[in-house]
Amino acid sequence: MKKIVIIFALLVSTVTPAQSEVSEDIFVGVVVPLSGPLAAVGQTMLNGAELARQVINDSGQLGSAQLQFIVEDDAADLVTAVAAFERLIADDRVVAILGPSTSSTAAPAFVTAQASSMVAMSPVAAAAGLSTFGDFAFISTLTLNVLVPGGLTLTQERFGYERVAVIVDEDDLFSQSALLILEDVFADSDVEIVTTERLSSFGTDEIDVREQLTRIAASNPDALFIATLPSEAVTVLIQAQQMGLPAEVTRITPSFTDSDVAVAGAATEGVITFSTWDIAANTPGNQAFVESYQETYDSEPNRFVAQWYAGVNVLATAIRQANSTEPAAIRDALASLQDIDTVLGEFSFNAEGSAVFDPVVLVVRDGVLVPF
Repeated sequence: MKKIVIIFALLVSTVTPAQSEVSEDIFVGVVVPLSGPLAAVGQTMLNGAELARQVINDSGQLGSAQLQFIVEDDAADLVTAVAAFERLIADDRVVAILGPSTSSTAAPAFVTAQASSMVAMSPVAAAAGLSTFGDFAFISTLTLNVLVPGGLTLTQERFGYERVAVIVDEDDLFSQSALLILEDVFADSDVEIVTTERLSSFGTDEIDVREQLTRIAASNPDALFIATLPSEAVTVLIQAQQMGLPAEVTRITPSFTDSDVAVAGAATEGVITFSTWDIAANTPGNQAFVESYQETYDSEPNRFVAQWYAGVNVLATAIRQANSTEPAAIRDALASLQDIDTVLGEFSFNAEGSAVFDPVVLVVRDGVLVPF
């Protein structure tokens, strides 16, 4: 397997934040991709964060203080993300940083934050192990080592597949993490990984996986696991349909939204994904969130919007409980959060700083993601 090698030492800043007393404005850095290949989804993430900020400020959750964002565009690029973190850390108003939004950018950005004792929490980066970069690093979504094993067990029991083909993005940390977890889940089972095909998303806006799909079809699988980010999974599914991959081959991808279903259309029918949120869920405040988002942005929220909305609320809860803008106090408050209500469900952090709540398995039926 090709490995991503990140030279962390060249990217780490040692700027020290200097917050102390609570002021009327509490500034939080927000790092999202507003340009580049993930610009569209990045804007929806920012929308979710802004909606949460408005609700928090209107409710007086932080007393007389107002939550403010300083937004940085990371363009879904590793070096740009680290530079964004460095600028935010150097700004002595910032008490914590939310983001970035991919696992590949979160890894070095978290190293940078940890070196400066700055709280960093990503609401969407989900590769296993990211929160172990230090005690200032938090992940407020479910990581793949939580999502994937249960989802695979459930789908395998339901469909009884025994021959799994995999296509993985060799340039993305999230995708490689998903592959490693799948291999571990099926290591001592009767399920055989019949082929692992690789694609490269680096430096290209167009992906052609027809050669890989030809080899996958020749391996005669009864399930296809697409270990990529959603944008690449959309391409794989469309090209698989165009090439006539049999519909009875179970298609599974660990991260998918209704927005992706709308782009790929009929190619997604029957696709299974392991999710953190369901738009129809009866979790605390979820329907009010959905209605407010629809009214404000004239569109339905997706799981990434919900995760950012929840992430901002989780951070605000910690700031309120800490009664301080010192990053160390906020870190301690985050680490101690247990069983708080969010649109994702009852939420806690584990000892490593990763989120704990109930996962959801969804399937595309008639063009809509519904519970599996």
